[in-house]
Order: sequence, then structure tokens, then C-alpha cells
Amino acid sequence: MTTPDSASAAPRTDRRRFLKGAAGVALGTSLYSFGDPLTVLAARTRPKALKPDGDLLYFNWAQYIDQGILKGFAKEYKVKVHEANFTNMQGMLAKLRAGVRYDVAFPEAQFADQLVRANFLLPLDHSKLANFEQIFKPLQNPWYDPGAKYSVPYSVWTTGIAWRSDRVNHALTKSWNDLWTHPETAGHTFLLDDYQEVIGMSLLRNHVPNINTTASSQVSKAVAEILKLKPRLRGFTSVNTEMANGTSWLTHMWSGTVYQALLVMKHPETLHYQVNKEGIPVGSDCLVIPKNAPHPNTAMLFLDYMLRPESSASNTKTIGYPMQTRTGLATYSSLVKKYPWLQVTFDEVLHGKHFLPQTGSGLQLWDTAWAKIKA
Repeated sequence: MTTPDSASAAPRTDRRRFLKGAAGVALGTSLYSFGDPLTVLAARTRPKALKPDGDLLYFNWAQYIDQGILKGFAKEYKVKVHEANFTNMQGMLAKLRAGVRYDVAFPEAQFADQLVRANFLLPLDHSKLANFEQIFKPLQNPWYDPGAKYSVPYSVWTTGIAWRSDRVNHALTKSWNDLWTHPETAGHTFLLDDYQEVIGMSLLRNHVPNINTTASSQVSKAVAEILKLKPRLRGFTSVNTEMANGTSWLTHMWSGTVYQALLVMKHPETLHYQVNKEGIPVGSDCLVIPKNAPHPNTAMLFLDYMLRPESSASNTKTIGYPMQTRTGLATYSSLVKKYPWLQVTFDEVLHGKHFLPQTGSGLQLWDTAWAKIKA
């Protein structure tokens, strides 16, 4: 089993131990082989000691939750949900660091680790989370937040390339190089609006196995290759809109966002997705409560509401990213039967490439590299 090595990886990051525990509960090659969801439903319970202390100020990606859940929460607790969206992790962190107040935010795992270390998050009282046991057991002790003291896991995904067969005739080669060389897609190609995903993908294409490298020569070469690609690009995006409406023919994309596009396309059979032979980035998101949250009780109620079996099931069906609860994983298992190429396997989780927090000079190197790419 391999794990990512990084000069900036923190000592407490023990992904090997986490993944070994996850593999121990596997029932098959799929990460989501958990059988009939009805056998894992828990009683719907509300923490009686907790009452809302105001409206919910909610900060998330766009298109990344079942809107029915927000409406249901607002109705049940007689509050309003004020939704704000970010387009990349840097934007989310900038707002939190600037002191902008939100009740709930949705960072990626490596950024949650940074927020925990910077003392930006409110500790969670698990006794107020009646549905905490719905979380898939290994993720009750995630590598980025031991003991889940500050976070609740949300979703997991792979990163690869999506394309439309009604626009693209030439076959892809299951390589990141397809973004650079496909003969039909110049001017119709998008990259993710995410600095780690873009630079990491270019590192993999250059056969650099460590996608968290802080070696200046490796990062500089990755940036140079992205700059060569830029004339072929239509833009950067982290949502499904461009692929769904046909603006994009070939896109650097998260597996769950591919599923979102499938749901809204008139001819979903024309959409395809591949992971690539040079390496597969694998990531996860979580829910956190910032320490300066104006309504921490409402935030805790929302986290618990998200963990309810019925919320996990409906949200997984809507966003195409499996919620990391027992019901969410079982629901996703049924979804990938129709689209098996969206399946996330234990092999990918065990041997995929995981981004770790960048700090100090390493973070400055990557920030400068991203600024060059986006200039």
C-alpha cells in the first residue's frame, strides 16, 4: 500500500492507518458495497437539548447539495437559510480568514486540516449529534481530524477527464495527455478552477508521483506545461454547466460533477468519464462550524440533519457524490450500477493520490505557480 509523501505533510497525518481500517470493512471491490439501505436506517431523531439560535448562514460550492434538504431544514426548525457560494478553496479560506461569519462551511479535507491547526473551528459536541453513528466507521476518525472533533465527513470523489461523444469522435487514451493532444477539442477544453488539482494533474502527466511536491523544479515544469495548454482552453470551471450545455467537449472534472451533468443532460448517454493511468487524485469534503459562527446551535442542528438517513440518501442521489454515511454509501452503490465508470474503488482510495496541506514556503511556491497559470 502506498501513501503520499510530502515535505509539508504534518506528523499526525496517518493516512496509512485510516485506509487500512477502511479496507478491513470492505465487502467487495467497490467502496460502496453495503447491501440494502433499509437494513442500516436509524430512527429519525432530533437532539432535544438543542434549539435553533437564529437563521443558518451557509457557505458551500454551488450545485453541491439537494436544495430540498435546505428547504426541509428551514421548515422543520422555522429558520431561513441564507446561502453563499464559493468557486474554489482559496476563496473559501480567504473569507474565513478575513473573519466573514458563516455557520457552516464545506472545506476539502486538506483545508479542514489547516483550519483545525489554525484554531478556526468550533469543537463538535458529539452528544448533540444524534446521527453521528450513521457515519461510515473509519471516517469517524479521519486523517485530517482525528476523532472527528471539528468536522463531519461529507463526500468522496476521484478526478479525471470527462468528454462528450456527440462532439468528440477520436478515442481517448486514458492519459492526462489527452487534455493536451486530443485533435478535436482545442477551444472547448476546461480545467478545474482548483490550484491543487491543476498543478497536481500536470505533475502526474510529468510522471512526478508526489502531487504534494515542494521541489521548485518540478512545480515550475508543471506550470510550464499548463501554460502550453492554455491556448487550447476555453476556461476554468468547477461546476457541471459547461459540460451539460455543450460548451465543453473535454473537461478536467470530479466524478460527482460528472454525475450532476448526467442528471440535467437531454442525452446523458453521450457523456463519458475516465481516470488516468499516470495517477488518480482522490479527495473528500467535510462540514465544519467556524469558531465565529453567529448561530452555532443552528449549525449543529444542520450537521445532524445532514446525517439523517433520508438526507444522506436524497443528497447522494442529487449531487452524485456519495455522502460518507452508511445510507449514503449504499445509495451510491445503486447509482453506479447504471454508470459503472463513476465507481470509486478501494484500490483507488488505497493507491490514489491524496492532496495534503501546503504550508510555509511550499504554500508560497504553489500560490505563486497558480497566479502564473491564472494570469
